[in-house]
Amino acid sequence: MSAAEENRRIAQHFTELFYAEKNPYRAVELYVDPDYIEHNQHAAPDRTGSGSERLLNYGRGLHQTKPHVQFDVRRIIADEHTVVVHGTYLIDGPTGEAVAVASLYRLADGKLAEHWEVHETIDPLSRNPLPMV
Repeated sequence: MSAAEENRRIAQHFTELFYAEKNPYRAVELYVDPDYIEHNQHAAPDRTGSGSERLLNYGRGLHQTKPHVQFDVRRIIADEHTVVVHGTYLIDGPTGEAVAVASLYRLADGKLAEHWEVHETIDPLSRNPLPMV
């Protein structure tokens, strides 16, 4: 398996564990470097603990405050050092607010080491008939 294929697999399984299975503890334990660096302004609300601990706390809080959140992955693009996960957050399940997301991860030694994210709320009344993701 190439490095790109392995990185794609890591990102896919991390996303499944963190969102679909609502198991951020296992996702972080398996796939996140202890010195993980988070650039997403919404995922690092405090400065306590390591980067991986902050990500774990974010995941726990997300599932407590938004128990119906879903992340619908549309595509994963990977190379030997980076992965982009492109999809849609459904904030309160299929009937709630939808947000188009592109998460970019830098990987090191088989672990997610750094993360950036861009997102935009999907306007249900968009004049553009093409989907954002």
